Order: sequence, then structure tokens, then C-alpha cells
Amino acid sequence: MIKEVGRGSVDALYRSWKNTRGAYSPKMKKSEFVRRYFDEPVGNNRCFLVEKRGKRLGSFLIRSYQDRHLMYDRLECRETRVFEEIMGSIRSLTEIEGVISLFPDFGREDYFEDWERVGFTADERAPYHILMKKELLEEKDHVEMEAEVEVLQSAEQKDLVEALAYVIVEISDRFDDKMDIREELGWELEGDINYYLALKGGKTVGYSGVEVRDLFTGETMYWIRELGVHPYERRKGIATYLLRYTIDQVKEKGGKEVYIDTHSKNPAKDLYEKLDFQVIEGLPDLRYET
Repeated sequence: MIKEVGRGSVDALYRSWKNTRGAYSPKMKKSEFVRRYFDEPVGNNRCFLVEKRGKRLGSFLIRSYQDRHLMYDRLECRETRVFEEIMGSIRSLTEIEGVISLFPDFGREDYFEDWERVGFTADERAPYHILMKKELLEEKDHVEMEAEVEVLQSAEQKDLVEALAYVIVEISDRFDDKMDIREELGWELEGDINYYLALKGGKTVGYSGVEVRDLFTGETMYWIRELGVHPYERRKGIATYLLRYTIDQVKEKGGKEVYIDTHSKNPAKDLYEKLDFQVIEGLPDLRYET
């Protein structure tokens, strides 16, 4: 049986997530899990439990952005019949129409075969998701340039949040307006993400973001989540400076390696490779037309 659930099933959803987390998934308290899956200001999240004869087989999440739908696999039972029943249930949801993309989780590439058996195919039009890693050496990595950096650590730093929102709205089409961005930034800053803002003449012209991931294995990972430069300020060395500055900050925190999640057609990939990031895993988007 597949049923859509809400906050009343948080315990079951949280256990399912813990049992199927990828190799690089951050450790989350239940309160953080609730915030991420039920309170995220961007997108519409719908959670589903999969059960049979009272036994939980796992869960899955569909996150919708306007006419785009992303699926997250949290299934513990990997039998084909389970996946067939899931797709039958999804097809009956009139709100889920068009293309469903299966969001890739690094460290779990084998599970793609399960979805391919029920009709998902690799989206050749979409770039591959790539995980890159850089081993950190002791020496400093940054170069000097005419830009200062301010650290954004809290939503209470309202001026910096506003400045960052302004740059993001010029770069990304993921948000409708700055209000959405400010809400998203506030949500992120409550977690383990710091932003570094590059300023020229007192104006924010670029940014990077680092997430500190504490894993259930006891390891700590440093994940460069964001790197962006205002269109009018590109090709001036700001992105290189910010990336090197961010790497130095990770070193000062004791990090021995740093990761970047990007895609194969991202022009910044050339910069990452120039600074000795190595591709360690690549995953395609899978798509299914309802």
C-alpha cells in the first residue's frame, strides 16, 4: 500500500531516510529532517510511505517546482513489484503530470537499475551530475586581489542576506523573487552553511557557500555548495579568488579534503579542474513521462 503522509508520519519517514542514506548524506536530527522535508520555502514537497501487510518497505519524496517534479528514492525493499506499484500510484495523481526526474544521490548509483526496469530512462538532454574532490595540502591556496570578503553566518546579518539575495537573483532562475531567496537563505543559515561574499567598492559581486556535513559514520565532510559571480563582474578572477579563499577556510577548520557537486556542462568545471579537483563519480538524471 502506498499512501501520502504528512507530519504525523515523521518518525517512519525519518527512519526510512536513515536506513537508505547515501554515502555522502549529512547526519540530521529529526528536527532538521522535519524542517528540510516539510518547511522548505521553495518547492512543494509530498512524502509517501510504502507498506505491505503492516511492514514498512520504505518511502519516497516528490518535490515539485512549477511543472518540474523531482523524485527522491528512500526505499528499503528493492523488488520490481514494489516499483511497479509506486509508478501505478503516481500515474493516478493528476497533480503529477509531465516529466518526473529521478534525483541522483551520490554513493547510490546501483539503485538506478531498479527505476530503469519500470520505465525511467537516462535523460540524454540533461548534463551528468558530477561529484569532484580535492585533497587539501598544508600550504595556503589563495591569491591576493582587490576584493574583500565578508562572512555570512546568520540570518540576523540582514544587510548581507539582502546583498547576497540581490546577486543570486541575477544568476539563478530557481527563485521567483528575492523574498523566496531570503527565506531559503534563512533556512540554510540555521543549518551548517556559511557564505563568503566578495565585495568590490562596498558592493557584493560574488559568493561561495560551504556546508559542513557530519556523517553517521563519524566523518566530517566539507561541501562547496555554491559559487557565483555577478554577470557584469565575470572573467576578472573573482571566482578563482573566492574558490581559493573558500578552500583556505576549510583548511583552517581542519578539513583534509573538500567536495563539489556540479554537472558536466557547467563552465566552472574547468576552474575546478584547474585547481586540482578530480571527478570521483558521475550520475545521469533519469526521466519518466507520465
